[in-house]
Amino acid sequence: DHPIREAIDDYARRFVTALRQACEAKELPADSDPYLGMTLLLGAMCQSVATWLLLGRPADLVGAGHAAFRIIWAGLESTAAAPASAGGANTQADRPKA
Repeated sequence: DHPIREAIDDYARRFVTALRQACEAKELPADSDPYLGMTLLLGAMCQSVATWLLLGRPADLVGAGHAAFRIIWAGLESTAAAPASAGGANTQADRPKA
């Protein structure tokens, strides 16, 4: 494994753990999907870095990370209890069988 992959995997595991702890502490609804949250955050950060590089680094990446986190957190709070058919959480039960 490449050191960059190891670092990203470690970050992803930490974020999943934090989301699980938030669910246990009732800061997020119990049916929030920590893997969906992690996927959204990593995707947002990848896009932020790509845009930053393409535009000559004009943006504040730390600020973009904070903004992405706030939006994703709010989305997990507001949609976790909604049925999946209504655009709610992507729970493990909603995922196709491998």
